[in-house]
Amino acid sequence: MKSKNSKAVCKFYVYAILDSSKKGNYKFGDYTFEYEPFYIGKGSGNRIKQTLHYTYNSFKINKMKSLRNKSIDIITHIVKDNLSELESFEL
Repeated sequence: MKSKNSKAVCKFYVYAILDSSKKGNYKFGDYTFEYEPFYIGKGSGNRIKQTLHYTYNSFKINKMKSLRNKSIDIITHIVKDNLSELESFEL
């Protein structure tokens, strides 16, 4: 049984943003993706949704703009959740 403190600490997740136009078998360590990942991030709360609209990463901005201009779907995927912040960085 987890205490309230440990539950609050394990509020992070690692997520991937995928390019749906590049289907394949993309393997990274223990993780496999059906579409090509172009960004891996850590977040908590609504970060995974916010990152699609608000970001300071120029690569991510340009990639998402290019995909949207071509009407290509952008896929978000939570790789692993219920992590501490340290665990999310280590993943």
